[in-house]
Amino acid sequence: MLRPSINVQFVDDYYAFDTNIPEAEQDGYSYADARLTWYLEDKGIEVEAFVMNLTDEEVLVRAVVHSQIVDGLPANSVQANWNNPRTWGVSFRYNF
Repeated sequence: MLRPSINVQFVDDYYAFDTNIPEAEQDGYSYADARLTWYLEDKGIEVEAFVMNLTDEEVLVRAVVHSQIVDGLPANSVQANWNNPRTWGVSFRYNF
């Protein structure tokens, strides 16, 4: 049996920090994963090819904004975490 699947997510604008500041704003986006599974039920074998983040969308997941004074001058920074880039691979399962 060959089973294709596509998972699509639609996400609206959001802020990746605790307060709504422009540096932490993420625009709306869509995100898709695709899988193709080959299943041999009588043998308990499953082989799956997959692509995650099919469109290679860059998404700001979380931001942390630091603001402090160093030697009398402001020293501000934004640390950002991003999602994983497009990833593909193959998995194998054997059920016994």
